[in-house]
Amino acid sequence: MDTRVLALAVYVSGSLGLANMSMMNPLVPLWAARMGFSHGEIGVLIAAGALLPALLSVPAGAICDRWGAQRVMLLAGLGTAMTSVAYPFISEVMLFFWLQLVGGLFRNTGWLAAQAYVTQLGRQGNLTRQVGYFSFATNIGTMVGPWAVGSVADVAGFLPAFAVVGLSGAVLGLIGLFLPAAAGTTPGSPGAGGSWKQAFSLKDYLDGFRLLVYRGIQFVILASFFRLFLVGFVQSFYPVFLETRGFSPAEIGFLLSLASAVSVTTSALVIKLSAWVSKENLLILALVAGIFGLGSTPWWQSLVSYAGAIAFYGLCLGLTLPLLIDLLAAYTRPEQRGLIVGVRTTINGVAGMVSPLCLGLMAASLGLSLAFQVVGLAAGLALAGLYFYGRAHYGRRNWAPLTTDPPL
Repeated sequence: MDTRVLALAVYVSGSLGLANMSMMNPLVPLWAARMGFSHGEIGVLIAAGALLPALLSVPAGAICDRWGAQRVMLLAGLGTAMTSVAYPFISEVMLFFWLQLVGGLFRNTGWLAAQAYVTQLGRQGNLTRQVGYFSFATNIGTMVGPWAVGSVADVAGFLPAFAVVGLSGAVLGLIGLFLPAAAGTTPGSPGAGGSWKQAFSLKDYLDGFRLLVYRGIQFVILASFFRLFLVGFVQSFYPVFLETRGFSPAEIGFLLSLASAVSVTTSALVIKLSAWVSKENLLILALVAGIFGLGSTPWWQSLVSYAGAIAFYGLCLGLTLPLLIDLLAAYTRPEQRGLIVGVRTTINGVAGMVSPLCLGLMAASLGLSLAFQVVGLAAGLALAGLYFYGRAHYGRRNWAPLTTDPPL
């Protein structure tokens, strides 16, 4: 495949992989609210979408290394297409729960495969530039997706809106079908194939989590946890909160898309900003500021003020994804990158469960407005602790596995 065509296909796969999840962010909680589910039930349902990714992302990452990320992308895209169109036909909370389990796994695995593929293709000399373009493309998808499905839901109803997500998943699967294996694969190396017994191996979990003995990888994985904790705000009760303030699905989708639109502009700045500030410090600063942007949500009243707050959140979040991917790639050897993406996705899945559950419990007892502020304050304090942890250990011998095996 021509190099430019390959690069375009990889960037589109990232855009669709993350767009599939971002389009479901307003649809799932809004549809659940229309079904009459309580705040506690909505929190559990959103958390269910992250449960299987939390448990199975490590073997999924290992499969990307062993069989090739493009094959995983094909299966995940087709699974996303089939599960997405089933949501409008579900009105029972338990059926909704099971659909969230399976659909969440397919959507997250498609995004994982896209990340693994770009890191497998990346050469260290231009990896920062490649992941910068990749992040730019993913933000395009998250910019267009929520507004598109929100507008479709307003005009035509939720069935066509969920069908848009299904179509996006099908296109992602087609891209995976035509992508070549990563260059240089040979029998027994990543992308060469294997049995199902090899795919789901306890050794993959052990190998993946062995990497966490390095403090640098701990730092990045924990930062990724807090990033997805923030995203969990948006995925769960942010649309529900806005609906209680009288906003339509199209307006809610517009606000979510605005955050991604701002992220598009900031992702391209990472290369320049990281020349002035260390990537680790830039990551923490962006996360802390993003927490403020979301935690201040209950203070505002008009659409314009909400747009300003969510745009500030998007500004901060846009810096974090290329930093996370770049740091993980820099801290690991090429043959470990699918595995470490799986570890990161597992931790992200935990964050995706913890965030809506915390907000749901807080909202049930304190109300949504106060819950946003209390959880945001707690997350900000935790990030301050992570900053001082990284500062104390940065650059020491056990910071990252650059040339030696993990010391276990």
